[in-house]
Amino acid sequence: MMSLLNVLLQSRTIFTSGYSHELQIGVLSPFCQFIRWRKPRWVPKAKSKIFYVRKPTPIDPEENSELKLRYAHYRTHVRAIRHYLSVSMLERTQQKMVDDDVEQREHDDIAWMIAENNTWNEQSAKFREERLVGETMKKQLKLQLKADREMAQKLNMIEKAQKQLQKEIEAAESHISLDNLDLEIEKLLNQRKDYNFAIDTRGKIISNEDRHPPEPRDSSNSVKTNQP
Repeated sequence: MMSLLNVLLQSRTIFTSGYSHELQIGVLSPFCQFIRWRKPRWVPKAKSKIFYVRKPTPIDPEENSELKLRYAHYRTHVRAIRHYLSVSMLERTQQKMVDDDVEQREHDDIAWMIAENNTWNEQSAKFREERLVGETMKKQLKLQLKADREMAQKLNMIEKAQKQLQKEIEAAESHISLDNLDLEIEKLLNQRKDYNFAIDTRGKIISNEDRHPPEPRDSSNSVKTNQP
């Protein structure tokens, strides 16, 4: 059976009894196929049908009028459905165009916003660079001023140290050394210092050398003053 179907599929025309029959194959499903045989055009009409005249189908007037009415209703419904579908399709098309326009506008808006954002970012970057340059210059100026101040302080300290060193060098001439040690000891031994002194109410130091001996009293005057 399968081989026969394969042969039929490969060849659409087969010859039987001296006539060629055209093979038409229609596929209903993967497992069901039908084969229709047609008579060729040059084959004459069958003898039994040469003088056959088909009788017209009787028509009922009421049924015919009812069918016409129903067919008119059917055609009206079909036209309405077609009109509805055409209007719906037109609305969909217009809505799609509107949606496309809206989408295009949204796309344009997004592109404009991106461009504006990029412009703002460039301006912000420019301002930031200028601010950073200004801050860097201010920082360098502060560092320079601090370095100059520290240098001035160092120079001032060096100058003070040199002055102090000069003073010490000048005073070193009177310092005690091994050369003049005996002489300085002799000076100290010969120097007299009296720590027996007094201080008056004004803070003046009165030593024994500054004291004067008391004046002698006159006895005659004292006797006279004692007489009544």
